[in-house]
Parts: sequence; C-alpha cells; structure tokens
Amino acid sequence: MTAFIQSFLNYIEVKSTQIRDNYLLVDFSCKGPAKKFLTDNRFFVQYNVSIKEVPEQFLLIPFLSTVCPIAWANHADMYIDVIDKAFLDSLEEIQSLLAALFPRIHFNGKTHARRIINSSIKPAENSMMLFSGGVDSITTYLRHKLENPVLVSVQGADMRLGDNERWQQFTKETAEFASANGSKYRNVRSNFYELVNHLTATTFHRDLYNEEWWVAIMHGLSFLGLCAPLTILDDVGKLYLATSATKDCNKPHLSDNPRIDKRIRWGGTICSHDGYEMSRQQKIYFIAEHARKHGFSSPIRSCGKRHLNPEQMKTGNCSSSACEKCSRTILGLELAGLDPNKYGFQITDGFFSAVKENLENHVWNFDEIDEFMWGDIQRHARNRGVLPHDEAEEFIDWLLRTKLEIVESTNLKQIVRRIAITASPMFRYFPDILCRINRAVYEHSGLQS
Repeated sequence: MTAFIQSFLNYIEVKSTQIRDNYLLVDFSCKGPAKKFLTDNRFFVQYNVSIKEVPEQFLLIPFLSTVCPIAWANHADMYIDVIDKAFLDSLEEIQSLLAALFPRIHFNGKTHARRIINSSIKPAENSMMLFSGGVDSITTYLRHKLENPVLVSVQGADMRLGDNERWQQFTKETAEFASANGSKYRNVRSNFYELVNHLTATTFHRDLYNEEWWVAIMHGLSFLGLCAPLTILDDVGKLYLATSATKDCNKPHLSDNPRIDKRIRWGGTICSHDGYEMSRQQKIYFIAEHARKHGFSSPIRSCGKRHLNPEQMKTGNCSSSACEKCSRTILGLELAGLDPNKYGFQITDGFFSAVKENLENHVWNFDEIDEFMWGDIQRHARNRGVLPHDEAEEFIDWLLRTKLEIVESTNLKQIVRRIAITASPMFRYFPDILCRINRAVYEHSGLQS
C-alpha cells in the first residue's frame, strides 16, 4: 500500500504526443519532488525533415532520454503509452549503472508502458553522427568518413534556442560542408536542455563527484536520444557521439561515459562513444595528418563564448585570448604545424603574450578537466616541431617550465555560481515560486553552464 501511495504522489505521466510534420510535442504531468527539477510540462523537438512516418514506439525516445534520469533521481515512476523494447531494456541497464556509479543519489523508479513493441529491426549499414564542427566531431567524421555518416546538429544546449542568428550561420555552413562531402545533413531544435532546472539539479552536485547534472548524467543520453526518429528515417545502424574526454582523464563519470553510451539502443540502432582512446591533442594531430594528405581545411568551431559578432559567427570562434577554449585550440593547432588562421581563427600580435598573462594571473577558472587538457598540451609540446608563429615558440618554452594548477577564479560570476552550488541542497525545499525566481536570476546572470 505504501508503495502504491508513493507512486500515486510521485510520478511523471505522458498525456499526449503530437506530430506536426517535422515537429514533435509531448505534453506531460509531474507530481512529487521531480516537479521542481523541470521547468515546463511540455517537451518539443523540431527536425528539418518530416517525422510523420516514424513508428510510434520511437517517438518518445527523445523525451525519455532527458526526463527519465530526473525521475530516477527523485524516485518517481514514469507512465507512457508505448515504447520500443530495446530502448526500454537499455534504460533499465543505464539506470542500474548510474545507481552503481553514484550510490548516494539512489536512482530508483520504474518506467510503465501500456504497450512494449519488440521492433526486431535488422541492424542497418548506414551510420550517423552528432556534428558540432569542433575538434572532437571533426575527428569522428574523418575517422568514419568512408561510412559517409549522416551529420546531425542540435540547437538547444551549447547553442541556445534564442541564438538564432548564430544557428542559421552554423547550419548554412554545415549543410555546405555535408554537401561538399556527399553526406546528408539533419538538424534538430529542442527545449531538452531548458526543460531541466539546472539550478535545482545542483542539489546532486557533490554526489556527482562535484560535477554538474548536464555533464555527469544528461549530455550523452539526451543528445543521442534526440536522434532516434532520424535514425529510423535514414535507416541507421550505428550512431556516433564524439567523446570530449579520454580514458587517461581521471574523472569517475567521464571514465564511464563509454559504458553508458554503448548501452543506448533502439530498433536496429546501436550507439557508440567515439574517440575515447585519443586525447584532444592527439585528435588535432589526426586532423593535421589528414589535412597534409587530403587537403582538409574546414573551420574548426571551438569557442566557449556565446556572444559573437557577425564576423566571428562565420567561423564560430572569438579568436580572443580572453577565451580559454579558443586559446587552447589555437595552441594545439600550432603544435600540430597547422596555421590557426586557416582553420577559423584570427591571431593578432600579442596573442600568445596575452594567453601567458591569463595563465599567470589565474584569469580562467581551472577545474580537473582543464588542468588535464593543458597538461596534454605540455606533454606533446616536449616533442614539438616547427611552429607556424615565432611568438608561439617563446610561449611554449615558458609553458614547459610552468606548473599549471587547479585555481578557482575570482571572477564575480564564478563566485556567485559557487555560492549557488553550495546552497543548492535547500533548493528542492523552496516553494515553487521561489525556485522559479532563483532560476530566472541564475540564467539571466549567465551562470548556467
């Protein structure tokens, strides 16, 4: 009786699923603790191709890939109408794995489906990959180029839904890249990231090895799930997600991403966490080798800043020493013997001196991942060849003599953000109206990752 009462008061239930040509809309209700972890009761996905012919058992996969972990973490049951059996089985495996990885959270809850369809689809030969145009996805593309994978880009996370001008520029250039290489191109817009209240989700921060919900739990499963309807339309047997971590990076959740992603499956499609055996600098060397042999010269999109001027939007990079990720990628290209100016960056006089100053003055907020990435550059810099820019030589000499450490930035936004994370355990107990006000301030301040 107690379990029945708990499930009655703590659940997420899909009320309706609507298809309007290329648009999927899921209406759902939520009762219990999980409600504060969700910002809306509607989930949408918009594709650049009609999904009307996709069988019904695959249509809820994008929604479930984002919402199920929220339900599990709050011990809520999920109620749906229909689901593919292979995907339901994979959800149960992922839930068990997350429970083992993060035992303090206690991932509980069950998915109840009125109909479970065993699709029994023969694995297809076609492949598909998520493509952002960055180092990771370009490496995955080049590694599997002979498979001619369908390229898929997503708006709603790294590139937010309101960032339409940048999105239009990006999709235009990616479509041209795909066309030039004889590949299909698909793109997706969704509120999947915004559906999660990331401020309240920091409740679990310490139990996720001091990592955030988006990185530790949501990233791979959500991105891959969004592609499910497309894999059915394009008869895809293998779906690639380029890894941003590496087996040598000592972070518990990142070291298990391949184990999580490879369990995701539906119909005749399996998923692959690609490039895990390669560090970021090794990937840049791989791109450089391909460029020397085959003339690859497409822009590499790497910028960690969200607000770019129209000229910067053409390459997707700010090329500024104020941006840690652009600086790191430029240095990686230099070590590989590639002129960054030919790959979407614009190096000005004094750039390398400014990067040195930023590192010396701890301008950038360094965590364990950043420390590993810069250490990766240092390790490879010991065997460097001739660098395209003379100023880079002097900087590398300095970098090899310098020990880079994890330093928390004194940037005001970062300080406020750390206070928010420290106070996060009480968010789940706030009245709903206060949760909404806090979230609005958090997001408006640019503190949300």
